Amino acid sequence: EFIYLLEWLRCEGSSRMMRWCWRRWIVVASTSSPCPALVSLQRFASRPLSEVPVFSRQLPHLLLHIKSRSTRLALTSSSDTDEAAYIPPPSSEVEGMLAALPSRGDTSLRAGHIYFVSTPIGNLEDITLRAIRTLQQADVIASEDTRHTAKLLNYLSVGKKIHVSHHEHNARGMVPQLLEFASQGLSIAVVSDAGTPGISDPGMQLAAACVARGVPVVPVPGACSAIAALSVCGFQLSDFRFIGFLPRGGKARRLKVAEVVAEPSAIVLFEAPHRLLSTLRALAEGGAAERICLCARELTKVHEELVYGSISRLVGRFAEAEKASRLRGEFTLVVGPVSTMELQAREAERKEENEEAAEQLLLARLAAGEAVSRAAREVASQLGMPRGAIYKLALRLKQDGAVPLKDSSNSLA
Repeated sequence: EFIYLLEWLRCEGSSRMMRWCWRRWIVVASTSSPCPALVSLQRFASRPLSEVPVFSRQLPHLLLHIKSRSTRLALTSSSDTDEAAYIPPPSSEVEGMLAALPSRGDTSLRAGHIYFVSTPIGNLEDITLRAIRTLQQADVIASEDTRHTAKLLNYLSVGKKIHVSHHEHNARGMVPQLLEFASQGLSIAVVSDAGTPGISDPGMQLAAACVARGVPVVPVPGACSAIAALSVCGFQLSDFRFIGFLPRGGKARRLKVAEVVAEPSAIVLFEAPHRLLSTLRALAEGGAAERICLCARELTKVHEELVYGSISRLVGRFAEAEKASRLRGEFTLVVGPVSTMELQAREAERKEENEEAAEQLLLARLAAGEAVSRAAREVASQLGMPRGAIYKLALRLKQDGAVPLKDSSNSLA
């Protein structure tokens, strides 16, 4: 009956009542002589409240031990008696033990909140004190790979938790489960294998669901390979753009590569070792061969390596490494911003292309007998160019004899 009570209170989200019942049962089960079962109960009672439902599965075994030691608790079923047996007041020693038990108010985490916790990207010493405290005090930990995260939790001496798997393949079913945990008043820590959840890792879908449902979220920042690489890239940065992993192939990859090449600001990319060379070659062939790039390998790890150079030079360097089977580890690329000279050249080229397009459109409209002012207005709207400049170009085309002259009154209509 006590097990059913615990489970019912857990489902109702009544944390305070559940804690009271838990402590009161410890008092009821106390004996004057040492009892191994009671010692176990005292040890488990000091754990976070979220572990009570998990521990309740062991209660029948402990109840049998307590009954065998002739405790004062009457373990009778409803068929034996309709009223519970009388329980004498607990001793002062047990009351002192209860007063020393930690309560849920001791934790600094807020009930019903979901914490997105950044973990080290290689060096375990990069974890923050706040991340350690969050992992230690959270009721539930949702990780991309429970086996991988278990190593970090063992390193940090984090006790047993409700530990669930949360990744892109089970997000459809796990996201509602995590939201349900939050609705029950449990605090949840979400982590990825390395870095920040949601940044090229599982977590974005959960964050969107939290915003839609009004579930409070808390970021716990930490190590980030993108920011680490930017800090040592050596480029004069006023802004940058984060892309992450490029699509693996097909039209989507070609379009994204063209977008990266056309972007004048610095760009941060992630890449796996077996796709690094193809990505560098695609960027070089797309027109970014001379842009300077930092290629950071295995950031914060033992074999960390930073390689600077033009993209064309990096293609040659890593082609040799691939032939020697030495292309290993995760890579963070920082493609430098376009130089001022190249920006000016791009602007001049774009202006020339726009003028050629405007000239062709004007010739077609004027040859069809359209008035100069109307033709200029339509072409300027179509190309997004100043109307005055297009009007002057139309007049010049008429004066040069590119189109037959019409009556001036019709031209200015």
